[in-house]
Amino acid sequence: MIKIIIVGLNDLTTTFLRILCEIKKGKKYPQILDGIGPYSASDIECISVFDTNKHFLGRSLGDVLGIKNCVYSSINISPGILIDTPPKNIVRRISFQSAEVDDLRNILNNLNADVAIIAVNSFAEKTVKKYAQLFAEKGISVINTTPIRLAYDEEIVKLFEERNSIIVGDFIRGLIDYYYFELWISKLCETFGLKVKEIFTKIYVGGIEGGSLTMEKMRSRILHATSAYLKAIFPQARDTGSAIEWRQFLHSYKKKYLLALLEDTFGNEINITFQLMTNSVSDSAFILFDVVRAIMLARNAKLRGRIDEICYYGFIFTDKKKPRDPKELSKTFRAFLSKLSSQ
Repeated sequence: MIKIIIVGLNDLTTTFLRILCEIKKGKKYPQILDGIGPYSASDIECISVFDTNKHFLGRSLGDVLGIKNCVYSSINISPGILIDTPPKNIVRRISFQSAEVDDLRNILNNLNADVAIIAVNSFAEKTVKKYAQLFAEKGISVINTTPIRLAYDEEIVKLFEERNSIIVGDFIRGLIDYYYFELWISKLCETFGLKVKEIFTKIYVGGIEGGSLTMEKMRSRILHATSAYLKAIFPQARDTGSAIEWRQFLHSYKKKYLLALLEDTFGNEINITFQLMTNSVSDSAFILFDVVRAIMLARNAKLRGRIDEICYYGFIFTDKKKPRDPKELSKTFRAFLSKLSSQ
């Protein structure tokens, strides 16, 4: 079992928890790697959730997630810490309540957690760094999903090295593992006796294709698409606190076309186009399942501090040495996991 703590309820963490609840019921997700070492996705267990939004505090996790008979109905949302002063535009909409640092430290003493996922608002830089220090003290590994610099802050990394724990980040990516989907499409075609010769891909970001605004029909079409797009993303972006987070939301919705060149048993060529529309919040949630288990595999192999191979796979803000191509990211990550599993 991998015991995790959630720090901050937002679209990412609630999506992650909803998926986890479905996995506990036996549902399978092709976006999640089947097995990472000895760990399956169902081995992940949420044991505590912290937040500073009064709207959540004291409520059961099942109630917040809106899931009846939720496996986590016994978990109540506990107050986290908030050291930073929230921006005025956020205070107008959200009432905050903070715990004392020492009280949180005492709670952590009794949790015996393996991994903490930090997903608080990006204005809270001092708060995030204090969380990192507290988790390092307890030997709890950290996943930093925020754009705040943690995993590549060498002073913080040193804290985790000294306490034999791991930190990865920063700013979780929303780039789905398309390599896995291409593999799935290949297997699907093969079940129908079709040989896959090649697969080409093309991605549209934002869901709006360009065109001449001087043409009335095209102008109307683009304005309509833009309006629909903004209506789709605005509910997700209601709690954002920085321009970098807005940029993330403006790139959330992706449309991907896969053109498969196939050949049947008689040698006839067949072209099939697959369209895949994704939301990067869900993509990021799926990535979390891989990252949590990769951390445990790395800990078992006695690795400590920042693990670049995991950072390159799952996060945007790294040392910029990572490969950018999605297939290369996936290949590098799998090779790393395979190496750890063989030790």
